[in-house]
Amino acid sequence: MDCIQKIMDVLHLAENLKKELRHRWLSNQRQESVAEHTWRFSLMATN
Repeated sequence: MDCIQKIMDVLHLAENLKKELRHRWLSNQRQESVAEHTWRFSLMATN
């Protein structure tokens, strides 16, 4: 498998995270997706 195909596979998996809801609620009474949580967590980890 070439490098571009591997990247596309990872992006496809990441896209599916948008559909998965976490089991916790946000302070505004909304559930966030796994993708939202991962994005927010990665921002905190880089700082």
